[in-house]
Amino acid sequence: MQLLELLYEREFKKLSLFKRKLSLYEDDKIILCGAKQSGKSFLVFDYLSNESYGSYLYIDFSDFRVSGISKEKLEYFIDAKKITTLVLDNFDFSFTPPNVLKVILVSTKNIKLDGFNTKILYPLDFEEFMLFEKKFVSEQISFNNFTLKGSYPFVALGNKDEYEHRYRLLLNSIVTDEVEFFVLKTLALKQGSFISVLGLFKLIKEKIKISKDRFYEIIKKFQDEFLLFLVSKYEKNSHSKKVFLVDFALRGVLSYEKDFIKRLESIVFLELLKRDKEIFYSDNFDIVLPLQEQAISIVPFLPDGMLKNKLNLMVIHAKRLSLKKITLITLEPSFSYENFGVICEAIPFWEFALKF
Repeated sequence: MQLLELLYEREFKKLSLFKRKLSLYEDDKIILCGAKQSGKSFLVFDYLSNESYGSYLYIDFSDFRVSGISKEKLEYFIDAKKITTLVLDNFDFSFTPPNVLKVILVSTKNIKLDGFNTKILYPLDFEEFMLFEKKFVSEQISFNNFTLKGSYPFVALGNKDEYEHRYRLLLNSIVTDEVEFFVLKTLALKQGSFISVLGLFKLIKEKIKISKDRFYEIIKKFQDEFLLFLVSKYEKNSHSKKVFLVDFALRGVLSYEKDFIKRLESIVFLELLKRDKEIFYSDNFDIVLPLQEQAISIVPFLPDGMLKNKLNLMVIHAKRLSLKKITLITLEPSFSYENFGVICEAIPFWEFALKF
């Protein structure tokens, strides 16, 4: 009980934290999950700073000093202190949470529990990143900073000169050993590329000593913890998956190899993922959104005339897939027209991200 008393005495003061789009206010029973360093704990701190001192109890199970806490002890303490908000951070779900008016469970894994609403917090989208900028700049300048720094809040809050150092610190919290690091680096180099999981294993096996079981265990861990996303081909059975990581800047931190088009494609994918879109790829389009009947391709540098030619060539493929809209993500001015019943548009990324 002495440990719980010490934890109960912690007061959360107002943070100078920019608001995230995800809110903890709408539901009474929440599982907040997401990638490591996506900002889950700080979102909780911000929430608790608005609650009355003495009404909440926050426990971080990753704290080495926290041990021996059982459901029975918690229930007794909560009842004695009349606690109305309970937060269990880095919770392992080894016991059923006590019945409190407001319960927030925080995890790196996508957990489902009866009576709880699961919310996923990803690193920053472009609009959130703009809020993290220390002073107002144009959308295009913010985009340039975004493509450099990436989307992790810890990195975005730093200046340009220290972002690589911050990323190295962040990587130490993501991977646990050299094997995981090598798999992550290989995945980063395959960002936006097609490869089967078995093909990926064979590629890594040529470089380091690793068993198939260990490899698949790492892949599952990365997927479970929202670090890795493998996108399937639309309307076709294919072992090849398109590889994306939770942050598009990881490739630039883990390698000197540069591919701006792949980076931009990853940025677009993550913007859509954070909006809960069902995402596929196809032979002719970088991204297919079947529920929106829309195809997206990344073409940053072509002038207007060539963009229109490319769109016109894509219309036949869109109609074959029963899609009604084609969007080219570009860095050029936007335009839109209709061709054989298909809406064709080109739009700069920053406009796309802020209006989608």
